[in-house]
Amino acid sequence: MNAIIPKKRRDGKSSFEDLVSYVSVRDDLEDEELQALSSVQSELSHRSRFSRLVDYATRLRDESFVSLVDVMKDGCEWVNFYGVTCFHNCTSLETAAEEMEYTARQARYAKDDTDPVFHYILSWQAHESPRPEQIYDSVRHTLKALGLSEHQYVSAVHTDTDNLHVHVAVNRVHPDTGYLNCLSWSQEKLSRACRELELKHGFAP
Repeated sequence: MNAIIPKKRRDGKSSFEDLVSYVSVRDDLEDEELQALSSVQSELSHRSRFSRLVDYATRLRDESFVSLVDVMKDGCEWVNFYGVTCFHNCTSLETAAEEMEYTARQARYAKDDTDPVFHYILSWQAHESPRPEQIYDSVRHTLKALGLSEHQYVSAVHTDTDNLHVHVAVNRVHPDTGYLNCLSWSQEKLSRACRELELKHGFAP
């Protein structure tokens, strides 16, 4: 099991534009293409950026194709969105982007150019087909490891590659306190969480 954090700008600055470009266009973009796209994406409002990220994660098409599968014990929803398995803790999947944007605007002690959205991917080996409940547990476990268990998130399971994987888009701003998670040592925390999940569920490294 692997955790992937899509890279951001080389200069280390907040790069929500690069993140949206990376996830909303295609997965095989070269670095030069990402840099070029970032200048275009900078014209987008925060709301449209959130929307495009959530749209990619859910492969949004038509609201009539949303069906509630289950409500998890912690209140999060498991929904089927046009054949895509999604988990989220927002009021609804359709309003998730707007909710995240509203929360991001309430951020305390955050610079204007701070990227409020964190995106990561959990991927399994090609021979593995974890159950939805196991994928959900993996998402929640990694969010907790990052200190983001109470933050708004949308996750979506994709099967468009040889490796089943789940995209997780989470708001770094806490919905109640307004504080922004600095996400220090995030890759290390995710890697450790993956090892714990491998032991718990028997996933391959």
